[in-house]
Amino acid sequence: VDLAVDTLQQLLPDEETELTFQLTAGAEVEPGDLINLTLTLTPPFGPVVAMEVPIIIGLKRESFESGDFSDYEWEHFGDAYWYIVEEDPYEGSFCARSGPITHSQTTTLELEQYVLMEGTIDFYCRVSSQQYQDLLRFYIDDVEQMQTSGETDWVEGTFFVTAGWHTYTWTYRKSV
Repeated sequence: VDLAVDTLQQLLPDEETELTFQLTAGAEVEPGDLINLTLTLTPPFGPVVAMEVPIIIGLKRESFESGDFSDYEWEHFGDAYWYIVEEDPYEGSFCARSGPITHSQTTTLELEQYVLMEGTIDFYCRVSSQQYQDLLRFYIDDVEQMQTSGETDWVEGTFFVTAGWHTYTWTYRKSV
């Protein structure tokens, strides 16, 4: 990682300033990698202060633009597997669709992932189902976060996650 340094001439007590750094990641760095930047402050008088600042390189996200589920280790459960379609995606050319099921059946898509730093999981979903009967539910670590049914346009789901391992589950169930 190359670093262009911005030098601060003087900072008075209770004064704030902004420093701009430009980081250039090498070809071996993948989106989603965590690096630690060591920020060292050397005052003219007093001790040198060093602190580690964690930085996540790029934005790691699933877009389904591969046309399949190969970019992440997705798992499928239930009576039918989810699949990738080109019909009316939120953005790009592809989106995931729940598997074709009938009454009293479920189809589940699940992803287990390690989160480097606390933040959010964000996604868009669209439902075309019987209102209050056929439900799309989203869970984080088996705790329901969202449910939707009926005829909806694309709806955004944004949920806080802590650092560590998490399981994200989307389950669509048709009523009896």
